[in-house]
Amino acid sequence: ARATTGGGGPEDAAYAWEGGHPRRPRTLAVYDRRCRLHETKPHCMEQSRRAVAAAAVVEAVGLRRPRSLWVERTVHGAYLERAALALPYAHTRAYVGAVRRRCADLKTEPTLVFGGDDEDTCGNRESWDAAIAASAAVLQAVDAVLCGEARNALCAVRPPGHHAGACLNALGAPGNGYC
Repeated sequence: ARATTGGGGPEDAAYAWEGGHPRRPRTLAVYDRRCRLHETKPHCMEQSRRAVAAAAVVEAVGLRRPRSLWVERTVHGAYLERAALALPYAHTRAYVGAVRRRCADLKTEPTLVFGGDDEDTCGNRESWDAAIAASAAVLQAVDAVLCGEARNALCAVRPPGHHAGACLNALGAPGNGYC
């Protein structure tokens, strides 16, 4: 669904949604099934079942309140490419390359991405694709909000990005995850 600006003035910025009546933009919720493929060790708090539960809540609310919640279940392909190209703006190229190579070398079952004492950075062979899908979902959501297609957005994605840094040991921490 794409929004088009209605005929009112700036104080009456109505939006016409496909097949709907003019109204304000809704909240956008984005998730992508690829995010479920990132697996962690059983003792880690961040588990794929959390993404499944978040997506289920988004779906339930979307069914009950379709006029206020717009659900995107898959990240659009162009955003996947943009996300991969944008990574060097947030992380060093060496770090991005190391994470990508390490994920490709991992087995299917969860393991430590960089080994050692870094219990915070578990993942599997699918973690790279999950991280790209998560980053792409955020780019897609930001675009929708900035273009006025959505009032605000929620991205139910993983792996999480709360430990993200330019390189592995950002801010002197022993391990900050690849997310």
